[in-house]
Amino acid sequence: MRRSIHLGLVLVLLWTSVGVVPASAAPETQTRDGMSVTVSQTSDLVRQRVKVSWSGLTPTKGSGANASYPVAIMQCWGAPAEVTQQRCWSAGRAMEPATFIDTAPWDPVQYGDYGDLGLNLATVLSFTARDGKRYSWEPVQVDDAGVPVAWPDGSVRAGAPPDLTQDTYNFIQPPTLLGETRADGKGAVDIELLPAEQLPSLGCSDTAACSLVVVPIGEPRCNPDLSGLVEDWALGCEPGAENSSLRSAATWKSPVNWEKRFTFPLSFRKTQQVCAQDDREETGLSGSPYLNQLMSSWRPKFCLDGGLFKLGYTSLGEGDARRQFLRNLTEKRADGVNAVLTSRPPDGEASRPVVYAPVAVTGFTVAYLLDDAAGAEVGSLNLTPRLLLKMLTQSYTGAAPGIETHPAIAGNPAWWGSDPELAAANPGLALRGFGVEPSAYPLLVQGDLDLTWALTAYIASDPAAVAWLGGAPDEWGMKVNPKFQATALPFAAVELRDDWKVPATSATYKNQLWFNLIANQVPSVVASAVALVQGRPMATTNESLEGDRFVYKRPERQQTGSRALLAVTDLADTSVFGLRSASLRTRTGEYVAPNRTTMAFGLNATTIDAKTGILQIDQSKVDGRAYPGTSLVYAGVPTSQLPQAQADRYATFLEYAAGAGQDYGIEIGKLPDGYLALTDPLRQQARDAAKAVREQKGVVPPPPPAVVDNPAGLPIAGRDNVRKPENAPVPSSVAPPSPAPSSTAVTTSSSTRADSSAFGRWALPVLLGLGLLAGLVAPLVPAVSSPEHPLRRLFRRRSS
Repeated sequence: MRRSIHLGLVLVLLWTSVGVVPASAAPETQTRDGMSVTVSQTSDLVRQRVKVSWSGLTPTKGSGANASYPVAIMQCWGAPAEVTQQRCWSAGRAMEPATFIDTAPWDPVQYGDYGDLGLNLATVLSFTARDGKRYSWEPVQVDDAGVPVAWPDGSVRAGAPPDLTQDTYNFIQPPTLLGETRADGKGAVDIELLPAEQLPSLGCSDTAACSLVVVPIGEPRCNPDLSGLVEDWALGCEPGAENSSLRSAATWKSPVNWEKRFTFPLSFRKTQQVCAQDDREETGLSGSPYLNQLMSSWRPKFCLDGGLFKLGYTSLGEGDARRQFLRNLTEKRADGVNAVLTSRPPDGEASRPVVYAPVAVTGFTVAYLLDDAAGAEVGSLNLTPRLLLKMLTQSYTGAAPGIETHPAIAGNPAWWGSDPELAAANPGLALRGFGVEPSAYPLLVQGDLDLTWALTAYIASDPAAVAWLGGAPDEWGMKVNPKFQATALPFAAVELRDDWKVPATSATYKNQLWFNLIANQVPSVVASAVALVQGRPMATTNESLEGDRFVYKRPERQQTGSRALLAVTDLADTSVFGLRSASLRTRTGEYVAPNRTTMAFGLNATTIDAKTGILQIDQSKVDGRAYPGTSLVYAGVPTSQLPQAQADRYATFLEYAAGAGQDYGIEIGKLPDGYLALTDPLRQQARDAAKAVREQKGVVPPPPPAVVDNPAGLPIAGRDNVRKPENAPVPSSVAPPSPAPSSTAVTTSSSTRADSSAFGRWALPVLLGLGLLAGLVAPLVPAVSSPEHPLRRLFRRRSS
C-alpha cells in the first residue's frame, strides 16, 4: 500500500510538472450597490476574447436592439479615470430621448448643436480618437464644404473613423456588444478586444492605457420640463414603464446610465512589433502556422532580451517551407530558409545532416459558432470523420437555386446542419433551416498545410468515410460529389473542383460557379479563427447590382440566435479567442474533445519516423482518452556548414524551447493556452538537438528511448503485469455520442502505448479524482523536477 501511495504522489507531481495546470489569467471583479461584474482577463492581453459576467442586475426584457435593460459593453481608450463616452468604440451614438431629457444637460460640444431644440434631436455623440481627431461616426448634415452643420467650427469630421469596418465590429449591435440579464439577475457574454495593430483609433498597447466599460442600462432620469414635450416620453418616464426607447442599448451614453458604469483597466502585452526596433541581425524560422500564438509570445521575449537574439518567424504552409528549406541546404543562400518548422518529415533527401527538435505539442480543431432552432447557443457538438469528408468534397448543395440540374448531387442535403448523420451523432440537436448558403461549408485554409494533412489522415482512418469516398452512399442515400470520388487520402491542400453553374433561367446567381461562391476559404489558420469569432462567413453569397453588373460580396456578421459556422483551425488560436471545439469520434466510437489530458494521451498514440525522429499520431492507436487532432511541431536545423554565430542562435532557440518556453502563462516568453508543454523525453530530445546544432559536426543524435516508448513521459509501473486488451471492433459509420471519458478503462488496441502500463488504465481517473491533491502538493513540484533531489531519492528507496 505504501508503495502505491508513493507512486500515486509522484504521478501527480510529475504530471503537474508537465503542465496539466492551465495557464492562469487572474479575473478582476468590481462590486457596487448589490451589483457585481467580473472580467476574465484584463492584463497581458493580445487580440482575443474575454468573458464578462455579472450578477445583481435588472433582468432584460425583450431581446435585440429594442430590449429594455440590456448591458452595453465596449472598449475605450484611456485609463478608467480618463474615459469619456466620446472615447468609446461603440454604436448607438445618435441622440435619443433618455439623453435628451436627462436632468444633467447634454454637452453641445460633443453632440453638436443645430441651434434649435427640435433639430437637436438629430444630433449624434461624436467620437474622439487617440490621435485627437474627431468624427461624427454617424452620417450627419453637412454644408457645401462638407463641414458638419452641427459643428460649424470644423472640429468634427463627417462620417466614421477610417478603421470602423466589419473587422472591428463586435457582434449583435456593431460595434457595441450587448448582454442580456436573466431573470436571476445574472448574465455573461464574450467580447473581442483589439490592440493598436487592428484598431489604431483606440491605440491600445503595452504603453497606451485602455479600459473596458460595462454599462447596465437602468431607469431614465427625466427632467419634467423636457419629458412633458412628448406624451410617449412622459409615459416612459414612469417607473417600470414598458417604453424601451428610454431603456434600450442606445441609452448607454445617457448621463444616468454612464454614471453607473463599471470601468476595468486593460493592459495589452508587448507584440511582435517590438522586433522592428531590434537592430540585431535576425535569425528566423519558417513554416508551421500552428505556432502563430506561440511565436507571438516568444518573439517579443527574444527581441527584448539582450541575452537572446532577434528571432524571426514566417508563417508558411509547411509543404512550401520544407521545399524551400531543402533547396537552401544546397544553395546556402544568406536570405534562404535555414530552419524549418514542420509536423511531417520532408519528402526529399537533405543534402546536409538535419536534426529535428520538438518545439510544441498542439493540434487541429474544428471550432464552431452555432445556435439551435430555438436561438440558444449550442454548447457541445460531435463530428464524425465522414461528416468532415463531406465538407471537404463539395458534396452539400448549399440550397443552390436550380440545384435540380446538377448531374450528381441534387438529392444531397443542403448543408451539414441538415445531414441526418449530424443528427445521429447529436441526438436532440435541432438547427435552423433557412439562410444556410454561406454556412454550408466550414472555413477552410488554403495552402499546403500539415494541419490539412492531419485532418484528412484522421478521416482516412475511418472505414465508413473511405467507403463513402469510393462511391458507396451513406445510410441516408447521400453520395460523394463525383469530382472527388476516389481521391487519395490523406492530402495537404483543399481543392475546389465542382464547376457546376447556376442555370441562366434562375432568378438569382445566373451562370455563377455556385460552389465557388459558397466556399468559405481563408488565407491563413488564424484568419479562420478570426472569421469564426466575428461570425462572418467568407462565402460571397450577397448578390447586388452595381451599375450594369452583379457583384458578389461577403455577408455581414451572423446575429446571435441564428449563427451557424464551422472553422477548421488550430487549438492555440481557438483557445485565445475563446471558441468552442467539436468533439471528434475516435476509431473506438467515443467522441473526444481537445484538452491537455486528451492531448497527452494523443501524444502516446504516435508513431516515430525512423529517419527524422518526428512523431505523428497513429489513428489506429487512438482510443476514447486521446484527442485525434494532436500534432507535434519540430524545428529542423542543419548540424553542419552553418556559420557558427547562426548555429549558436538556433541552438539557443532550441534550448529555450526545451526550457523556459514551456512554462504556461500569458506573459511574453511563456507558453500560451492551446499547447501542451513538452514532456521530459521531448525536452531531452530538443536539448540533444541543440547540442548537435551548436557543435556543427554533422551529428544527428537519435531520439531518447523514452520518445519511442513513452513520449508523454507518463510514470510507468507494473509494465509486465498488465493484461493486454483485445483489439476493439471497428466502429459503425454512425455511433451514438458517448459521455466524457469515464473512470473505467476503455478497451483499445494493445499497440496503444498508454495501454502497455498500469498507468494507462487508471491515469485519467486519477488525474480527475486527485485534482485537489495536485493543488495541495503543487509547491513541491520544483523539488521533484530534478531526478537527484532528495525527495526523489527517498521515493525511489522506499519504492524498492
